[in-house]
Amino acid sequence: MSQSTGAAESTDVPVRTSRKPSRKELRQAERVRKMEQARKDNQEKNRERVRKGQKTKADPGMEEKPSIWEKLAEDKLYHQLREMGDTSKNIDKFQKKRMLFSLMIIVIGCVAGMFVHKWLYLAGPLFGFMFYKMQAKKVENYYKGWKFMRQLNFSKFTRLVIPYLKASGGTAALYTIFNKILQRTEDESDKRSLYQLMGEMGDNPESLEPFTDFAERSSGTDMSHLFMSTIYDFQQSTFDVSVIDELGRMASEDMMNSIDEIIEMKLRRFVMFPTKVVMSSFILVAGLGVGLMIENFKGLNFNGDMINPTEQVKDADDANNEATSNESEESVAPTKDESEKQEGVTS
Repeated sequence: MSQSTGAAESTDVPVRTSRKPSRKELRQAERVRKMEQARKDNQEKNRERVRKGQKTKADPGMEEKPSIWEKLAEDKLYHQLREMGDTSKNIDKFQKKRMLFSLMIIVIGCVAGMFVHKWLYLAGPLFGFMFYKMQAKKVENYYKGWKFMRQLNFSKFTRLVIPYLKASGGTAALYTIFNKILQRTEDESDKRSLYQLMGEMGDNPESLEPFTDFAERSSGTDMSHLFMSTIYDFQQSTFDVSVIDELGRMASEDMMNSIDEIIEMKLRRFVMFPTKVVMSSFILVAGLGVGLMIENFKGLNFNGDMINPTEQVKDADDANNEATSNESEESVAPTKDESEKQEGVTS
């Protein structure tokens, strides 16, 4: 009875059998691993291409046919906007608006050249091209500021990690330290990135990739990759506190470099300030001087005879000849008194 009951209970409880993966599943996993590795390699090469000003390539397995707006845009414009989190649809809208507004400026210039002045035929395309390039320059400047803020936020992250590691003597788990830092992080994007790192650490506790991916999302610099790799090696292999001291020194140097960049950015705004003040005053003085010159030149009666020296010489010769002829006539012709005397003598 008991044996039959035990047998019945054993049949009711599901037993999980360990099944080996098939060859098809192994091949599929190998393909996925290779595609993921190729995608990461392509992203690394794209970063180098952007630094060199070359055209980027799409990730393997995710090739999308570029739109006409992407083909007309600069090579690095779409890469920069995508790195900042914009979608391809929003970037296409920006590029479309940029192109249409530039064409509208060109058309307005051509119409104005037809009815106002012919020089506006050149002013329209010139201003349209300048507007087109200014929009790209604005995106590039915003991208530089965004990258700088990413680097600055990562420096803040390093300044938070070091004290927690030293306080625990290197024995505290990184997951616990990151959880404490998560509560003190203010930026929402940094919170999401750190939370993603914690999730990937739970899924792959022995892998270095979550740390390098976090470094790429946060800053993308060599220092960020080195810092996160050092933390991983410290947690996995050694608990030497001197490594933490070295990390602190690296973080301090990076923070000081960021502060120097901030000071340089602030001072750059005042570099041309004296020149701008002097130039604004010079414009007023130059305008007054040109007005006085024009007013004085009006009374000088400039004409074509003053410009042609041959005519001036000819006129001078004619005047001299006329003067000599008059003198000769006066010397030959008798005066009135002399003529009366001659008439009296003859009479």
